[in-house]
Amino acid sequence: MNIGDRVKEIRKLNDLTQQQFANSLSIGREHLAKIETNRELPSLSLLINLCEIYKLSLSEFFNFNSQLQYTKELQLLINEAKNLNNDELALITALLKKLKNKQ
Repeated sequence: MNIGDRVKEIRKLNDLTQQQFANSLSIGREHLAKIETNRELPSLSLLINLCEIYKLSLSEFFNFNSQLQYTKELQLLINEAKNLNNDELALITALLKKLKNKQ
């Protein structure tokens, strides 16, 4: 795995086209295609932006020994959570903790 592969993996996990993913990062689709095919390296600021938008740490991004695989259900929850405000996230977190304690 390399940087281009990881970028492509994140895009696919989020079920985005190259155009949609490029738009979210404020770059051109052609530039993204070059990154995904390892013909260009992304700038550090682009990687930081990508990690902030898609809720990853740089450590997670660069941990090439692990795949960023989620079940479809978990990915749906992650995508929905991205649209919540802090109060809503706190409520969901509390609910998840209560559910976990019931097991």
